[in-house]
Amino acid sequence: MSKARFFPSYIYSGSRIALAGAILIMLGLAAGCGAAGHTAVIPPPPTPITTTVVVTPANPSVNLIGQQQFSAAINGVPSTAVTWSVSGTACPGPTCGTIDAHGLYQAPWCVPTPATVTVTATSTSDPTKYGSTVITNLVPQLPVGGRYAFLFQGTDSDGLMFAAGTFVADTNGHITEGIEDVSRLAGTNTEVTFTGTYNVPCYHRGTITLTLDTPTPPLPQTQTFAFGTEANGSTLRFIEMDTTGIRGAGLAKKTDSSAFGTAAFTGDFAFGFAGSAPGVYPPGPARIGEIGRFNSDGAGNISAGLLDMNEGGTTTADIAIGGTYAVDSTTGRGTAIWGLAPTAPNAGKTGTPQGTVTPANFFSFYVVSANESFWISSSGVLAGSTLHQSGGPFANSSLNAATVFHLTGKNVVNQNSDVAVGIATPNGAGVIAGGPLDENFDTTLSSYTSFTGTYAVDAGGNGRGTAHLELTPSISRDMTFYLIAPNTAFLLDGTGSVSGPSVGVGLMEPQTGGPFSLASLSGSFYVGTWNMATGYVPVECGVAIVDGAGTVGGMGDESDIFGSYSDVYIVGGNYTMAASGRGTVPTFGTSFITLYIVSPTKALLFEMDNTQHQPALIVMEQ
Repeated sequence: MSKARFFPSYIYSGSRIALAGAILIMLGLAAGCGAAGHTAVIPPPPTPITTTVVVTPANPSVNLIGQQQFSAAINGVPSTAVTWSVSGTACPGPTCGTIDAHGLYQAPWCVPTPATVTVTATSTSDPTKYGSTVITNLVPQLPVGGRYAFLFQGTDSDGLMFAAGTFVADTNGHITEGIEDVSRLAGTNTEVTFTGTYNVPCYHRGTITLTLDTPTPPLPQTQTFAFGTEANGSTLRFIEMDTTGIRGAGLAKKTDSSAFGTAAFTGDFAFGFAGSAPGVYPPGPARIGEIGRFNSDGAGNISAGLLDMNEGGTTTADIAIGGTYAVDSTTGRGTAIWGLAPTAPNAGKTGTPQGTVTPANFFSFYVVSANESFWISSSGVLAGSTLHQSGGPFANSSLNAATVFHLTGKNVVNQNSDVAVGIATPNGAGVIAGGPLDENFDTTLSSYTSFTGTYAVDAGGNGRGTAHLELTPSISRDMTFYLIAPNTAFLLDGTGSVSGPSVGVGLMEPQTGGPFSLASLSGSFYVGTWNMATGYVPVECGVAIVDGAGTVGGMGDESDIFGSYSDVYIVGGNYTMAASGRGTVPTFGTSFITLYIVSPTKALLFEMDNTQHQPALIVMEQ
């Protein structure tokens, strides 16, 4: 056998190692040819290590703005570190929610469409290896449903306008049995019927679309609104969000049908109305404010009424009124007619005798409960609410504790708005210790750390009274009030300013829960604009989350003269709080919002900004 046939020429290189290798190979071949007892054992290759990433919990349900902690189990790579991410077909960016480096997932404000959100953990050692789970349900926590009464304060192409009405939400997105009355400078519409739909895709926020059953020009056929609400859905603060030319803000409350009917509407009531007087008051219609009280007897009669009025700075005090009313027992819609009562207090006052039909005397109203109803003039641009009086007969001693008060009016020269909020503490004997107090009168900012004043509640116990505030030695403010309950009253400003009377209308409420700190406000609050005084005021509604440690964030909807904006951050940042209950909240810009705590469940806010010509009162409640 020739060696050349078995070994290539490089075997014969003279290398001993090569020769030894050749011999070993030959021995191996010999053994393989049947040399008994010399079989070679070749070990099997090692089992490949499979890299796995398992994310837990699997397929959880997470409430909107809620949190879920995820963990990842990983093997087959040197490092167990992972990178977390969130994705979804219909939710770019943070609209799917966010997840931090430790796997803590923060759910979004709104449910994406479709709602599938995927959480993924990716190995940092081998980015081709990852594990994921699907969040199967982002649950809106909002039981909207039942019959609601509402009041809307807004503006159209002619100026201020109002609407009041009722509807039924069926808990499945449908609105039925809608009725509304609309008051505009160009005319009024009564008992307009509508249906609609609603959707609640966000945390305590949703949208409403209303469609008139019959076209009723000049009212738009369809209107769209955004709303924010409390956890149980019993109160909605909403704004209009469409291209109809109407802007405004409103309040809707779930009703108590046991208070429906003429016989059920009974007792002593105080009221506060605001609007526009008819005619032209350059450069626009004059603001009008009315506050007062009356008794309804359960048989359709209004008596023992008193009214104070401020029309563009012309005040009329202590007007006696009387009339009639009726309330539908199914819908809670009521009608009322009142006029000047033929009594001595009205001697020499202009007006009409009781029972005479004139444009200023017709009202429609919608009952919320035995304690509250929303009213709208059927023949003038005027609207507001009535609240049941309790705790009377009233006297100076009925005002005896810290209160938060607010007034909203407008600059009659250029139609810009005026908002003032402050704290006053009457002593039960006619003396007021006040402060702080802040006001934005058309970019003119005034802040008072303290002030003094006096007040007097009229004899007779019906709750009417007057107050005088000495803000500085040269600046004072006078107002009339009608008590609703001890330390609670409707307010009407009777003081002129440098630019003219602003006709401020507002409310005084007891302040509770002090002394205050950052922890005094905590949790979820629904937010909305209220008491819109001019057609240029920006309006907003939504939800704010306060952590009780100095941080607040809010998501909602806004509308101003330039357009409407959905899903915007309405407030955010670090807030401050003094023991008095006055604080500040930054906005997304260089301005800030002044905040006054009424109670741990309610606060009032407005912009103290010398570039904001149209400050608006914003109510924040739980």
